[in-house]
Amino acid sequence: METDTMNAHPQNYLPENKLFSLALFLSVLLHLCFAVRFSFLQAHLPKKIARPVEVVYYKTPADKPQAPKKEETREVKTLKEEKLPDSQVLFKKMVDSPVVRDMNKLTSSTKLAEKPAQMDRMPVERRITVPPVKSEKINNPVYLNYYQEVRTRIRDQAYQNYTEYESGEVYLTFVLENTGALKQVKLIEEKTSANAQLRQVGMKSIKDSNPFPPFPPDLKYPELSFNVVISFEVKAQ
Repeated sequence: METDTMNAHPQNYLPENKLFSLALFLSVLLHLCFAVRFSFLQAHLPKKIARPVEVVYYKTPADKPQAPKKEETREVKTLKEEKLPDSQVLFKKMVDSPVVRDMNKLTSSTKLAEKPAQMDRMPVERRITVPPVKSEKINNPVYLNYYQEVRTRIRDQAYQNYTEYESGEVYLTFVLENTGALKQVKLIEEKTSANAQLRQVGMKSIKDSNPFPPFPPDLKYPELSFNVVISFEVKAQ
């Protein structure tokens, strides 16, 4: 039965060696195709150009050659070789000289600087007076007493402002309200014999005395004018 079946369909039953040969042929064919394909691709790929490698060396500060340090040399000078200023050389020669041994015999250029003798100052005294100025307008004793009080206040203030040793007289006129407030003050040039500093002291003394005491009840005036002479004197004691 089996023999009859094989004879009836011989193409469906191949020997085993033929199947192995067929498989081997297909494998070789596939590998050959792959090898040819790979060789074709390698032949048509762009070739890379090999560039030479540059090596650049940079010098760091530590690599720079350093100049050899010079050995410090100190010159030892003797007293004769050492250069001294002319004044010291002259002084040394005069002192070392066997002829001149007394310091009092040295010239003025070689003597040591001596402290200048202090001049004795004569004691002086600064004095300020504010004498009354005669006026024929008002002779009321109440007014005269108030006028005296005004002059005393100005003199005391002038002592505080007078710091220099200058002499002179400053003539001033000023107006006071009945409350004692200073309304105005003026310096009379033609009657003043003092420098600019004493004039400023006189004006300042009146302004610093403001306000003055109010008028007494018996002086029933809205305002009054006063004239004063501030005399600055410097006397030796």
